Amino acid sequence: AYIGDKEFEGKAHHTLTFSEDGAETVKIQTKDEDAHFVLIAGEPLKEPIVQHGPFVMNTQEEIYDTFVDYQYNQNGFERARNWHSTIA
Repeated sequence: AYIGDKEFEGKAHHTLTFSEDGAETVKIQTKDEDAHFVLIAGEPLKEPIVQHGPFVMNTQEEIYDTFVDYQYNQNGFERARNWHSTIA
């Protein structure tokens, strides 16, 4: 992928992140095979980010609170008790 004059090489099932340098053009070029991808863009949040497992919050305390909510099936996790992924 090219963003402006910068080249980024991506591999299957990996994530590429681009900076906010103002480039408005994204060029995707493949060698031999078709490419399938999702491009997501937005304004930078400019907020702290804390990630643990599948959860992303702004503080470690919010992460802790989210784990408690998940364990007790509350605050949005009410149906999590009987949910099972079909992926794994």
